[in-house]
Amino acid sequence: MIDILKTIIQKKVGFKIKNYNDSVRLSDIIFMETGIELNYNTIRRFFGVVEPVKPSNFTLDALSRFNGYENYNDFLLNYSFKNQWREDFKFFELLQKNEDEIILNYVTNHLHHRKSFLLKVVHLIRELILSKNFELVTKIFSLSQMNPEKFIYDDIIYLGTCIGQLSEHFDLDQDNQKQLVLNENFQKLVILIYVDYKNLQGYYCKLISFIYENSNHSEIRAFCEGILNLDLYLSNKKKNTFFKPKIENQFHPILKSRIVAQTLFQPKLNHIKILENYSQKYLLNKKNNIDYFFEIIFNSIVTKNFQVMKWILDYLKEYLSKYNIKFKLTVCGKFDKKFVEKVKQLGINLCCLGFISEEELVDRAKKSDYLIAPYHSKINDCGFWDTYFETRTTGILFYDGPILM
Repeated sequence: MIDILKTIIQKKVGFKIKNYNDSVRLSDIIFMETGIELNYNTIRRFFGVVEPVKPSNFTLDALSRFNGYENYNDFLLNYSFKNQWREDFKFFELLQKNEDEIILNYVTNHLHHRKSFLLKVVHLIRELILSKNFELVTKIFSLSQMNPEKFIYDDIIYLGTCIGQLSEHFDLDQDNQKQLVLNENFQKLVILIYVDYKNLQGYYCKLISFIYENSNHSEIRAFCEGILNLDLYLSNKKKNTFFKPKIENQFHPILKSRIVAQTLFQPKLNHIKILENYSQKYLLNKKNNIDYFFEIIFNSIVTKNFQVMKWILDYLKEYLSKYNIKFKLTVCGKFDKKFVEKVKQLGINLCCLGFISEEELVDRAKKSDYLIAPYHSKINDCGFWDTYFETRTTGILFYDGPILM
């Protein structure tokens, strides 16, 4: 912190302390502002103009008071907090100025230096999207600092989830928004992370189709094929129209599991053998991240494949027991109450309460061949859905798990 104190002193007075005259000058300024006499020789030793010695408490307190703090301890406790506010004000000032180069330089110079800055970048991008400044958003995602390889995976999840929620506002008839959607960093940081199943029949399928048609990147195309296959299956399309994505070694394990899950849409395949081969080749032990199985379980529910459900639960039995994990999954198709009960007997919880009202959900179900809705925080215990399942041929089940990739 002493080096920081030196820096802010020189920044405040507007010159560097490099010689005798600089030290005398700073001594005079400190006296005029604080009334504290700090000998120029003390200042020379503090800044290393002559052989330095450990500064006394009096010296540190005096220099801290010169910078607006009560003493050196106050500086140690409050500098970081005060500096954080300065950065926040600077950030909002940049937003107001709306000068592209200044904002781009600000992001380039600060991103990845502190984790908290990612929050500012996400805020910035969201503000720009809502204000329809897609050109600047594309420039930000084009920065070398936005290369996904420079992020840890938790930060990618955070960024992708926060930005992906705004993708429903994109107008693919506008060239500036097409350019953003086709940006490779944007696709890897946002598209591969945020999956909007509840709008699969709406904007989301159109967005994924557009990306698929215009991308040559194998990872992006494999992801899109998985999303489009789900739409084809739920729309009762012929099996020979389905995509057949292939695993590549460099794919993320969650994407690999999504690709394996596509085989469940082909009922004549030996799914257990496929899963056995998958687990032996890509899952080195049974302590793997449970995220790698959600997509397979999701598709096993959709396709009513109890054999696969049981295989996965048996495979993860030790892991689930150790961490007391229970599945809460979401899908919607033509499921009857017996199916729901059979799934529950396997130990998979199907919680029936969504973000929208029950009345709106019923209305959507009546109008849709299938419906996928988000599960949030509470479990419905009023018996509404028991009655619903008895009287309707369409069941609505909800997914509660990590963001799927």
